[in-house]
Amino acid sequence: MYTEILKELLSLKNEKKRLIFERFFKTKKGEYGEGDKFLGIDVPTLKKIAKKYKDIDFETLEKLISSKYHEVRFLSLNILVLKYEKNIEIEKDILDFYLRNVKYVNNWDLVDTSSYKIVGRYSFENKDKSLIKKFSRSDNIWERRIAVVSLYYFIKRKDCSFPLSVLKRLLNDREELLKKAIGWMLREICKNCGEDILEKFLIENYNILAPITVSYATERFSKEKRKRFLKGYRKKLHKH
Repeated sequence: MYTEILKELLSLKNEKKRLIFERFFKTKKGEYGEGDKFLGIDVPTLKKIAKKYKDIDFETLEKLISSKYHEVRFLSLNILVLKYEKNIEIEKDILDFYLRNVKYVNNWDLVDTSSYKIVGRYSFENKDKSLIKKFSRSDNIWERRIAVVSLYYFIKRKDCSFPLSVLKRLLNDREELLKKAIGWMLREICKNCGEDILEKFLIENYNILAPITVSYATERFSKEKRKRFLKGYRKKLHKH
C-alpha cells in the first residue's frame, strides 16, 4: 500500500509549484525549513487523497510520516486526524503514534493541520494538560508551536483560562512563528471568550508582548481600538 500511495503522489509532482513551496516554507540554509523537499502538491488534493486512504494501517503510516517529502508527511498527518475522528476508541494508539513520530511534524503547516485535532482534543477530553505543558517548555520550535496550536481545541469550547496561562509563559519566545501563533490563539480567545478578556490580557502583559502578536490578536477589535493598540506597541518597539 505504501508503494501505491507514493507512486500516486509522485505522479502529481509539479515542478513550478515545488519551487514556490520551497521558497514559501523557507527551505534554504539557515531557514526554519532548511533542507525540506517538496513535490508541489496543493493542500486540497492532499486532503482528498487522505480520505481515499484513511483506513490504511499504522505500519504504512509510519513509512509515510518519515518521508523526506513534505507533502507525504502532510498526507500521513491528515490520515491520522481522520482516524482519530472516526475511531475514538483507539485515541491512545493514535496519540502514541503522533508522539513517537513528532520529530517529523517539523514545519508550521504540519503542526497546524494535526496538533489541536490530536494533542488538543486528547488533552481536553481526558482532562490531561501535561502534554501541552511539556511541549510548551521544549527547546524545539515545532513542539512549542504544537503546544500553542493545541490550545485551539480548548478555546473553541470556550475554555480560555488554561490557554491564557500557557500563552503568558511563552510571550518572551523569540521565534517569529511562535509570536504569530500566540497572536492567532489570542484572536480566537477574543472570538470565543470575549473581547474584554483579551483586552485585559493585552494590558496586563503590555511590556512583554511583541508587536506582531498584538497585530494578530487585535484583528477582531474595532478599527479605532485596534489602531490605538497598534500605535502603542509601535512606540514601544521604537523605544527598544
